[in-house]
Amino acid sequence: VSTQSTWGFQIMSKGYNDPEFKGKVELTMGEAEERKQVVGTVSYTLVLSLLKKAKYSGYVKVQAEILRESENLFLDFKGLTVSSVKMNGEDIDPASVFSHHRIKLPNAKLQVGRVNTIEVFFINEYSNDGQGLHHFTDPTDNENYLYSQFESFFAHKMFPCFDQPSIKATLRLRTISPSNWVVIGNEYEDETVHIDKEGTALKLLHKADILPAMEGLAREEDATLRIFKETPKISTYLYAVVAGPYEIFVKAKEGTLPPMRICVRKSLKKYVEKDVEEFFYITARGIEYYEKFFGYKFPFSKYDQIYVPEFNWGAMENVGCVTYTENLVFKDAATYQQYVRFANVILHELSHHWFGDLVTMKWWNNLWLNESFATFISFLCMVKGAGLEKYNTAWKAFFLSKDRAYREDQLPTTHPILAQVMNTEEAENIFDGITYQKGSSVLKQLYYLIGEEVFSEGLKEYFGKYQWSNTELADLIACWQNALEKHKKTVDLGKWVDSWLKKAGTNELTPEIVVKDGKIAEFKIHQTSAPHGEKLNRNHRLIVGLYDAHLKEKVFENILVEDKETTIVPQLVGVDEPTAIFLNVHDYDYAKIRLDPKSLAVFSKELNLIENPLTRMMVMRSVWDMIRDCIEPVAKYLELVKSTLLKETDSDYIMSAVNYSYIAIAGYMPEKYRIREAEELYQLILKKMPLEKDENTKKILLSSLISLSFSHTNKLTLLGWLEKGVTIPGYALQRRDRHEIIKLAYLDTEITMEAKEKLLLKEIEGDKSDEIARFKLVCEAGFPYIANKEKLWKWYLDTSSTESDKNFEASMSGFMHWQQSEILKPFTQKFFDCYLDVCEKRGTRFSKFFFAYLAPCHPDSEVLKKYSELYEKMPKKNIVARNSIEAAMEDQKRLLKSYELCEKFYSGKQLSYFTTTSK
Repeated sequence: VSTQSTWGFQIMSKGYNDPEFKGKVELTMGEAEERKQVVGTVSYTLVLSLLKKAKYSGYVKVQAEILRESENLFLDFKGLTVSSVKMNGEDIDPASVFSHHRIKLPNAKLQVGRVNTIEVFFINEYSNDGQGLHHFTDPTDNENYLYSQFESFFAHKMFPCFDQPSIKATLRLRTISPSNWVVIGNEYEDETVHIDKEGTALKLLHKADILPAMEGLAREEDATLRIFKETPKISTYLYAVVAGPYEIFVKAKEGTLPPMRICVRKSLKKYVEKDVEEFFYITARGIEYYEKFFGYKFPFSKYDQIYVPEFNWGAMENVGCVTYTENLVFKDAATYQQYVRFANVILHELSHHWFGDLVTMKWWNNLWLNESFATFISFLCMVKGAGLEKYNTAWKAFFLSKDRAYREDQLPTTHPILAQVMNTEEAENIFDGITYQKGSSVLKQLYYLIGEEVFSEGLKEYFGKYQWSNTELADLIACWQNALEKHKKTVDLGKWVDSWLKKAGTNELTPEIVVKDGKIAEFKIHQTSAPHGEKLNRNHRLIVGLYDAHLKEKVFENILVEDKETTIVPQLVGVDEPTAIFLNVHDYDYAKIRLDPKSLAVFSKELNLIENPLTRMMVMRSVWDMIRDCIEPVAKYLELVKSTLLKETDSDYIMSAVNYSYIAIAGYMPEKYRIREAEELYQLILKKMPLEKDENTKKILLSSLISLSFSHTNKLTLLGWLEKGVTIPGYALQRRDRHEIIKLAYLDTEITMEAKEKLLLKEIEGDKSDEIARFKLVCEAGFPYIANKEKLWKWYLDTSSTESDKNFEASMSGFMHWQQSEILKPFTQKFFDCYLDVCEKRGTRFSKFFFAYLAPCHPDSEVLKKYSELYEKMPKKNIVARNSIEAAMEDQKRLLKSYELCEKFYSGKQLSYFTTTSK
């Protein structure tokens, strides 16, 4: 023992640093496939000494069955220092094997046909970008919190491993951490012991076979060793470590459900308490629904759910240790829509414990299937799950989420759902609207096509057959095909895969009817391809809605739109002539739905008469598509909103209508018309507010009013409310409302700096939270003074800054605003001058949000030219940046056309599109 202990201390005093630590190295699909052929069964024993400082240290023992010789076998590790490497008990000089984020395993040292043991001591830095092992200090109480985030290729940012989904392995985790911390892993703790200064617990350490590791690692004076149970075989991206003085809520045992806990940092406990029971309840009902629908019991030993700070995603499905963004901590009274999202995120991550965690894709080209499936099935659970009836309006939220897919699928950067992913750099950047929203929409279409029973039975076979293993899309398709054959149904799933998953782009569907003697003599559906996708027609299965003079709906189900330009629909021949038509009622299809001229005119006048709010929202979306596609001017959409808003009762419709209106006004029309159009909607909402009785809708109307306060006069009204604490009777400003008003004040050039600072200081007084720090950054970035903007720009480009990505992102989000266009003019050229350098020196994520918030978006032919030049200069390997530039160029073209339409419309001095067209 003493020899091992001495050995441990000696190696930590040396160490070799990776000369490429700051660089970026990807793993290619070919390398992953080759490594899988070499490596068989794998297990990890990982010891982490989690300090409160900037660095942590660790020891990993990798036991890997070697199937054949290899000159190119390596462990992935983006770490600061490797102190020692041993292979099968033999020391290897780290300098000879560690570089470019890899620890090479020399072929001469491999023992083929045996389990080889590789041991590595390492030192690493905590991250501040939400990848690897992220460190956060709560400014409220100075407590330290850690959490891991490993998807897609970030496990090796914490410890050396074979970081690819197809090499599943067990993990024996041991942590040494401050005694007042909670440590959460994929499994429960098996044993816990306090370690004093003298190193008590050596007996236990010896038992755990980690004594040399323990002796070789630095630790806090008051430390506790935790030994966790061994995990099942899971992929590296699903491992998890969460640590810090978290507060824990424990669910009482309920039937056969797994043990459950909810964790949150101390300073947020008071905001989470009110939602804990609902959190547990949704999770429990979800488990019950999935166990029945999948035919497989919950596969893991526990289910912990943890809110973590500065998280980049909505949540992450780490096995038994799910992490959530703190955006789901509601400090205000939440809207129904916020709770729908809350429930959906919970159920999304839960479903991954079967689809993704139990059965995992071999490589990232099937990432879409992981995320699309979880997105679709979580909404299905909300609509169908017993006990979840309060969320059964979720298909409206599902429909609204498809906006992202429709937008991205009509860009030059669109790609098939089943994308080619040649390396982990590409994998990191396919978390997009195609992967999540289009993929889930296509699965909803498949669910409607093959039926619920077949859909469920195929999944039952899939989980039973492939549990604890890796699969490809063909494996799942075969299970569904078997279920179809069992039920004697004929659906060509091969053709479905080829047209829907392997081809990019969306289709446009338009109805046309021929009427004779008051009856439909012929019903046609025309199909074309939307811009930038592949030029093909697909089979669509949908529901057609026909509407009478009172817009009462009559539906015709299972209508097949064939994969050709025009489909004749015989089921509707002989039906009474409708007043209006809408394709895709209930939204089972993924397609742009065009309105025929007659239906458009009817819906534009009487949309409120349609009983189904989802249909009303879909009609509104079809009109919005006409604006985005520059078929009609912005006023066309705004008139629809104005004609329906006072009578509308559905809060989802109101929320989406105003959101699209804001985008239309602030983006799709010239600045000189914006205040006038926003003012009309502002006054309409103001008129509606006293009439509204529903408390949820009231919250949405108030936030809508604030967002449309473009004029200085309206901002002063809001500031008066803020100062007096009084609004319209029946309404009250919540925290988020006050923050939005203050942000607007900071943007205004007519409000003095002193007045702005007074508002801000009053609002943040006594609040030291990180949320308030980011709010302050947003406000200060909005200061309409060139010196302030110059100072911030310099800070954004400072590569030596240790500021977290989340704080940079907050500041950048407040930097640009259309009402400061004159002040911001110099930053157009500054952006084009620096963006290549930003991409080269900063991480992918930083470069991405730098572009999202700071790239010029005002339409201008010179700006479009500069984007084109930047695209030519951008290295082809930088796919993310090139895609962002291409999307910006497409937006520029759309906006230029939209501005032209607006100018033509307003030059006629007609304030109403319908007034113009009626003449």
